[in-house]
Amino acid sequence: PGLSQTAWLPMYDNALDFLDRFGAEALEFGWSVTDLFGVHPTAGTMRADHCGALMLSGAKCTGLSADQMKHGLVTYYRNVPGRPIGIPIWEFRW
Repeated sequence: PGLSQTAWLPMYDNALDFLDRFGAEALEFGWSVTDLFGVHPTAGTMRADHCGALMLSGAKCTGLSADQMKHGLVTYYRNVPGRPIGIPIWEFRW
């Protein structure tokens, strides 16, 4: 829920681009699968508070550090106290 095919295609392409350009760095920094690809277990991407950095934006990653990912003018902060943890999008069942 909350993710149309029109929105999914650029997110998918951007995720592949991220893995090619920043995958090794993300691993070094300790980014988890849910930090990147998490979604809410029943509401999918409709609950942005459970979403990982690559599930929130249709924009390419432009920078990565241990605690944040930049998508142009938008920044995703990984270590926000109390942030709920989602499940990997490929485990989501409708």
